[in-house]
Amino acid sequence: MCGFLKYIFYEAGLIVEWEKFWIQVPGRAYREDFTPDYFTVRNWLDTPKIRFLSKAFAEDMKELHPYNNPFWLHEMKETLDRYIDNLLEFTDPEIRRKNEKELKYLTKDFRRFHLAIEQL
Repeated sequence: MCGFLKYIFYEAGLIVEWEKFWIQVPGRAYREDFTPDYFTVRNWLDTPKIRFLSKAFAEDMKELHPYNNPFWLHEMKETLDRYIDNLLEFTDPEIRRKNEKELKYLTKDFRRFHLAIEQL
């Protein structure tokens, strides 16, 4: 999952459920392996208001995108991805605190998105 959607799922409290859901899907290796046409899903993923959150996030991204830096979107995606991966991987409270602090700072100007999260 790209860093943008991973961040939205994280903030919505759905990232752990997403990881559990995705484990069920065969052929997850960036489509370099085989994914069957049909497979059994045992754990469904409920995604309430993801469209609502995604729209708010996209509006913030559009407003914040610096037009003179074409690599900004890629850098933002990769940075969000790294922070969320760290939060999922590490259990050390100090490492988690640092990543959460950096993530909050990185997204501090995403006012529409943070307002949308508060409305959940």
